[in-house]
Amino acid sequence: MAHEESLRTILVSGCEEFSSLLGITEDVKKNLKEIYKAISARKEEIVRTALDSISKNNDLSEALKKAGLDETRSKRLFEYWFTTIFQSDYGERHCLDVARIGLLLVRGGFPLHSLSPLVSVFLSETLKTSDGNPSHIVMLAKVFGWNLAVMILSYETIRQRVFKKATGISEEVYNRLIDIYTKTFLNELAKELKVWWFM
Repeated sequence: MAHEESLRTILVSGCEEFSSLLGITEDVKKNLKEIYKAISARKEEIVRTALDSISKNNDLSEALKKAGLDETRSKRLFEYWFTTIFQSDYGERHCLDVARIGLLLVRGGFPLHSLSPLVSVFLSETLKTSDGNPSHIVMLAKVFGWNLAVMILSYETIRQRVFKKATGISEEVYNRLIDIYTKTFLNELAKELKVWWFM
């Protein structure tokens, strides 16, 4: 039986890959700290506005409560997360920290498909307070994308582990099932759209 990689190993490897793919260099990290100086005074406002948007969705606000994140704790958690985006080094500790935040949301039943809108809301509110410098906008897109990718990776890793333990299905069989059902779904979409060029 093949040895199962530790959660830490999977996460750190993924984070390194995301950093390379998105170009999160030392210059980017340095510039982020400069950007933060300009917007830190509005951190509470950004987080409050973002959480107000989330609270308008009953499913998402209930998921946060189920995870033990009432209004006060949500504010504290997301202010902490927001600060790490600008102040951390995007190394191993930061990687595990962001994964932990993702798993806190998982525990509450926060839907995977809602992570992207969640992060996008925070990015949108941040961009409203930025100086409009195109290079700064690109950097913000990169680092918010990195955070989203790490949260999704933590979700997917836990989901696969739970699925395997609950069903006993190997990764190879699982991937084969995904392939079969994805092909079926693609065919359904192709019929709906009446296009076949991407098949």
